[in-house]
This record gives sequence, C-alpha cells and structure tokens, in this order.
Amino acid sequence: MKYGKALISQLIRLMLHIIKWIEQPNRRSRSWELSIKNSQKAIEKIQINKPSLSDSYICKNWDKSFLKAKKGALKEMKKDVKIKNLSKNEVLHKKYKLKK
Repeated sequence: MKYGKALISQLIRLMLHIIKWIEQPNRRSRSWELSIKNSQKAIEKIQINKPSLSDSYICKNWDKSFLKAKKGALKEMKKDVKIKNLSKNEVLHKKYKLKK
C-alpha cells in the first residue's frame, strides 16, 4: 500500500501549506504556491494510477490528515492554528496564487 502512504503524505503536506497560506498571508511565497500546486497534481496523479485510492479513500483519512497537518503547521509557525477545518475544494481544487 505504498501508493496509499504516498497519497496521505501528499495530502498532509498540502494541508499544511494551505494552513500556513491562510494563517500567514504576509509570508506567502512562490515556494508555497508551487508546493500547493505540485501536491494537488501529485494526488491527482496517484488517483489516476491507482483508482482504488478514490475520493472515498481520502475522505476516510481526512480528519487524521488534517490533525497531522495542523500539528505540523503549529510547529513551523510557532503559533496557534485558528483554522478548524478545510474543505475538499479548498485542498484539492482551489488555485492558490500570489497577488501581483
């Protein structure tokens, strides 16, 4: 089930960067933008290659992944995370772009 672990790892990484994006708008960077985009694409690619890792698989692992991402963001930001949850759309489909 290495693909499952890879998908969840990407999901946690993606959520962590989105949390930081939302919580620290003044620290947004091209690096964060690219990390979010790359993780979204990696998840999509895994799902294409392994159809058994469907959206229902992600949903089953959503809460646990969010908690891990939130803990990671807390450590990295060294401040409390105010976000209570993220929607599937925010994580998997929304485009995050720096304002010019």
